[in-house]
Amino acid sequence: MLHIFEPFRAAWLPDLVKRQRFYLVSQSYHRHQGHLPEAETKPGLLISCYENSSMARTHVKALTNDKYAAVIDLQKPAHHATLQALLAGDSKYQVFIAAVQNNGAVENQLNRLYGEHMKRYIETHTSWRISAGDALRPHLQVIFGELFVTLKFGNKRLRVKLEEIEKLPLIT
Repeated sequence: MLHIFEPFRAAWLPDLVKRQRFYLVSQSYHRHQGHLPEAETKPGLLISCYENSSMARTHVKALTNDKYAAVIDLQKPAHHATLQALLAGDSKYQVFIAAVQNNGAVENQLNRLYGEHMKRYIETHTSWRISAGDALRPHLQVIFGELFVTLKFGNKRLRVKLEEIEKLPLIT
């Protein structure tokens, strides 16, 4: 399972306020657990940052049945304090930020780990004809905290949740 998000650092809060990214959305995040038993890791939270409160509310509305879905307004002292507590060393959560430092490196990793899965997905779900030597051009997107892969081949495009590609078995 691909985990690309960095731990959220309290040191970033002043910069978020300075850039007027006051509205943060929290949601459940499980990709950090990898193959560890659930009991060995803290529950994960993913934080997405917004300048606009209506976009943050739209994001929360898209998160159905997520008990951790909430808007955190950094302009409210109580919300700011809650976030500080979540980021403290003794927090019962691991908090990540929905941002990627190096898109190129992530897309290379995506190709390396899931290149065959992506080809198999295309074979199964499209009429595209890709030969063994052809290269796909995947692009990873974060939409409301969910990872999507946009696959490009020639002038064709397909966007699919990364988890759909990850769960495909490989045929050897």
